[in-house]
Amino acid sequence: MKCDCPVCNGKDYNAAGIQLAEKEIIPFFKQELLKLRYPTHPFPLKYKGLLASCFCYSQALSYNRAHGIENSVYHTENKWMVKFGNELSKKFGLPVLHKSELKSVPRLVCEFNIDQD
Repeated sequence: MKCDCPVCNGKDYNAAGIQLAEKEIIPFFKQELLKLRYPTHPFPLKYKGLLASCFCYSQALSYNRAHGIENSVYHTENKWMVKFGNELSKKFGLPVLHKSELKSVPRLVCEFNIDQD
C-alpha cells in the first residue's frame, strides 16, 4: 500500500509506526491519560483529530527510535496532544509542544509515514 500525501509522496506505509501507535501510544492515551471507560472503543467525538495525531506522533517516535535521534520535539495543533505533552514526554521521550512554539521549518508527517531522507 502506498500513501499519496505530499509527505509520503507515494512511499509505502511505515508499518513500524502504525504498530507502535496501536501497541503503545493509543492504549496509553485511552487507559492512562483519558481513563476511558471502554478503551477498546474509538475515541469519543470530543477528542476530534486525536487518533490521527496519535498516528503522527508514533511515526515521529518510530523514526527517532530507528535512527537513534534524541532531543527532538513533536509540534502539533491538537489540543489533546498539547494538554498531555508532559506525560507523553515522560513515557516516550518525545516532548510535545504547540505548533506556534516552532522556531524553524517544520518536518511534516502524515498519519502513516514520514520522509525517510
